[in-house]
Amino acid sequence: LAGQEVTRTFHEEHFKLGQTRETLERDVARIGQKHTEVEKQFSLRNEKLNGLNIKIEAAEKLLGETELASKQRVSDLQFRISSLEETLATKAKAVDALDLSAKEALERRQQEEENTLRIKSECELILKKVNDLETQERQLVERSSSLDKQINQERIRLKENLEAQMVNERKEITSEIKRLREQSVADHAKQKIAQDEELAVLKRRELELIKSLRAEADAKARLVRKHKAIETAKALEIYLTPKLQEALKTQVLPESFQNFFQDITAVLTNMVAEENSKEASSSEIMHPAASISDFTNTKKRKRIFIHAAGIFVLLLVTLFYLQEKYGDHRSAAEVFAEELREKEAKRPKFVPEITSDYKTSYTDNIIYTDTYAQFKSDSQAQAKWIRDLNKFFINKLNLNENSVVKFIPVENELVTQLQEKRNIIHFETQDDDIKAMRDIEQTSVEKLTEVLGGHANYKAFREFEKNYFQQNRMPASK
Repeated sequence: LAGQEVTRTFHEEHFKLGQTRETLERDVARIGQKHTEVEKQFSLRNEKLNGLNIKIEAAEKLLGETELASKQRVSDLQFRISSLEETLATKAKAVDALDLSAKEALERRQQEEENTLRIKSECELILKKVNDLETQERQLVERSSSLDKQINQERIRLKENLEAQMVNERKEITSEIKRLREQSVADHAKQKIAQDEELAVLKRRELELIKSLRAEADAKARLVRKHKAIETAKALEIYLTPKLQEALKTQVLPESFQNFFQDITAVLTNMVAEENSKEASSSEIMHPAASISDFTNTKKRKRIFIHAAGIFVLLLVTLFYLQEKYGDHRSAAEVFAEELREKEAKRPKFVPEITSDYKTSYTDNIIYTDTYAQFKSDSQAQAKWIRDLNKFFINKLNLNENSVVKFIPVENELVTQLQEKRNIIHFETQDDDIKAMRDIEQTSVEKLTEVLGGHANYKAFREFEKNYFQQNRMPASK
């Protein structure tokens, strides 16, 4: 129990350290993401500046097109004026050639002069418009130059602001990383101190519990051995009495044989009392952290075996003497051994039908599923199972990191209890023994369901364990 508790505490501490490392990695990833967002903002601002440059180029292009159109219009007007002048000259020649009257020529000339004046006025208006367009062109050029200056100034200002902001953010990120590292080291130190203190308290409690359990177990063992000694003596008396009666061919044994049985009882009782006194004296000086099962160690088993062998030799000598004296039948030891073998062979055994498919309950899997108990007791398989189970709890069931820390001890205790019960199932009482296993499972399943946050999550966990067990099945047991 002490080794299991220390191992479990070590695994929990190792798991918490892994969680702290994952939290630091997530913080560093978040800081890198923030740095990426700043770079994206800088790129967006550069794109806006490029958009302004495109607009300015479009304005310059529009201005050039307007200037070209104005020049084309002036050229058209000049061509029209020259055409009109040629027309006037042709008309004048025609007038001279036709020898028109002076009045008509004068009127026509006046009319032509009016047309010329009108055309000149139109030309002046056109020239004025051309001047206006040139003025607008100069204004656009000046405005474009001003916009270029503003854009350059804004670009410089934005660049300086972004550089200053990036410097500040780098400083903040560096200080944040430093703070997180210091905090992580401090938290780890505090957790280590707290865990050491908690482990020390648990060890003290465990030593006290082991000491009390050992005392209780020793007392029970002494009482059981005493009863077993008396029962053994009575069983020998019951078994040997008819054999001796048959050997002596009498219905009543002599008083010496009655004293012989009383001596056997006294010898067994004295041996048990001596063994109990030795165990009591040795338990007083034994280290309190000794296991409860120490009373079955090698030395004690050796002493008990020597005492039992002595009694067995005494019985064999007695039976041999009686056989030599009163008859030539088989020895009582041979008869007794043969009867025991026949009784054991005839006794039915609990042999369940083992299959490879996953069952819906822990009890059925422990009893009827091949390699399930091996899967639950293998340390390497369980280490991988705990890592994958933790990922399932966090990613699929949306539970926190402490859920698997609470879940695994309850499940391990349940599997251990069911395995112990499975090893002592008898054919005659198999229904009651299996029902006791199901009662234990029901109590533990309620705790597991509470840890997982409801029956839906527990059902999802059972489905996950089914798929995991089938995909990671261990070699079949022989």
